[in-house]
Amino acid sequence: MVTLPSRPLTSKFLTLVALALWATAPAARLQPLQGQTQNRPRPAARPVSVRKNIPYVDAKPILETLRESLPGELTGKTPAELESAWPGWVSRENAAIRARLEGGDEDSIVYLWQYGTSFTKQPAVTERNVASLGGA
Repeated sequence: MVTLPSRPLTSKFLTLVALALWATAPAARLQPLQGQTQNRPRPAARPVSVRKNIPYVDAKPILETLRESLPGELTGKTPAELESAWPGWVSRENAAIRARLEGGDEDSIVYLWQYGTSFTKQPAVTERNVASLGGA
């Protein structure tokens, strides 16, 4: 169950958030002052993001340091066994984490729908109208 904040956001907090957003706005998006010209080069194409699991050689120092706290599947293995097991283990963990995140995204959408939001014209779900939505 999601716990909603016990008090509304304060105007001081909202002001800080607005200032932070304003301060971090990219300068490239700002319009030049009236009467000034701006010769900007075209932006380069964004680099393609590549997801890659951490290789064993990079994880090895961490695994050695945390040897006593390794997850069950990696506990008690020799360094050679760890190196062999690493690619499969890290891939499975990565998939499990991404599945949990995706489930969290879906949960967030349901909570927003259920508790209502200010960015949709749809009413919040209530016990009274849930029957008309096909649920019981």
